[in-house]
Amino acid sequence: MEVANKCIQWVKITLRKPFPFLDPPPPPPELAASEDSNPKPSPPQAQQLDWSIPLTSYCLGSATSNALLFRQIHGKTPPSMHFFFLALVIAFSSVMVAKFISPKFPYAAKMLELAAIFWVATGFYLCITLFLPLSLKIVSWFIYCFSLIVIIVCS
Repeated sequence: MEVANKCIQWVKITLRKPFPFLDPPPPPPELAASEDSNPKPSPPQAQQLDWSIPLTSYCLGSATSNALLFRQIHGKTPPSMHFFFLALVIAFSSVMVAKFISPKFPYAAKMLELAAIFWVATGFYLCITLFLPLSLKIVSWFIYCFSLIVIIVCS
């Protein structure tokens, strides 16, 4: 009975605010107290740089160039390369739509940005595992699935 009540409470909370993990976390209490009493100078811009976008761009660019280099050498395009390009089209479309709808629909825009990240990661795995032996493909896709499960559980 306790489990059922907890499940009902969780559903009620979820229905009230459908995507609570998209809200920025509140600052820690000790940081909030110190900001009020003693304002600190902001760190330089270089320290605030988010490395996820350049790293993603580099990984995706290098994976794409490796796959296209293989195509130039062997002269054929595997069918999974078509799924890679489809994943990139979906990712780009998600980002583009998210940027335009963000003023009116902030939650939908955040969800589309998350979907774009998902499709970029999927495209990376498709491209990087394109020409690996079957055993390494299985290991790579296992890592991909495990990462997705961890992300879902932790958020």
